[in-house]
Amino acid sequence: MTWEPTARQAEFLAASEEEVLFGGAAGGGKSDALVVDALGLAHDAILRPRYRALLIRRTLPEAREIIDRSRALYPRVAEGATFHEQDKEWRFPSGAKVMFGYCERDADVYRYQGAEFQWIGVDELGHFGSPYVWEYLTSRLR
Repeated sequence: MTWEPTARQAEFLAASEEEVLFGGAAGGGKSDALVVDALGLAHDAILRPRYRALLIRRTLPEAREIIDRSRALYPRVAEGATFHEQDKEWRFPSGAKVMFGYCERDADVYRYQGAEFQWIGVDELGHFGSPYVWEYLTSRLR
């Protein structure tokens, strides 16, 4: 792996709690830490065929920004990973997936109805208008 975390990113990535908040100024590496954490490298998650991760931002243009970060990082980290533009997801040789989405309105959470995820990350949680997005999405965690 050619990506090296900063001290704060390493602390975030090493956290064992179910929910972890990572705050700080713009440019502090929060998004990169989320993009890497979605891979579940600490427990070989992307080697498991049924592993599903979801990374959410508030709007589609904001989601595209974090997708761009994944395009810079994933090819260096996960050999054989391919990005599928239409579905906005990375697919790994094992069958594991890291998906990207958005929830501009509370009702947008229903596009994830019926889905099961082992990891969910919300980038810029404070930009959401209500706690409903997080509350609903956590019901999709398995």
